[in-house]
Amino acid sequence: MPLASNPPFDEAGTLPQYRALLGAWGPGTWQGDPGGDKTILIIEGVDGDGNMHGVAGKSDGAALPASWSAAAGPVASGNRFALNVIWRISQYQHGTNQYEQVWQFALRPDGTLFGSRDNGASTIVLRRLQ
Repeated sequence: MPLASNPPFDEAGTLPQYRALLGAWGPGTWQGDPGGDKTILIIEGVDGDGNMHGVAGKSDGAALPASWSAAAGPVASGNRFALNVIWRISQYQHGTNQYEQVWQFALRPDGTLFGSRDNGASTIVLRRLQ
């Protein structure tokens, strides 16, 4: 999803308490991860039931170019949310592999998103891009 144009952020359909989450966040690098993959998160909207939806992108460097995945999950009180991200990796001669990650995020008072995965073994801080 290119950032040169405005992604379709759903401000009208997002409850006021969740609008601070809308937008593009990153890039950031997961700490505690030997690969140190770079990540960007685009939060498109939060529905009336408190379910966030958006897009996550990552790159593991030159060996594995960027890949994108839909990201969705519930937002809890205090602008904390869990994302379910399913990555589909296509490899020449090996078909398509798929794996799932669950990321936990919280909007900090300084306006950054703090995230963790792998039971807190890897963390990331994302700043607002757009």
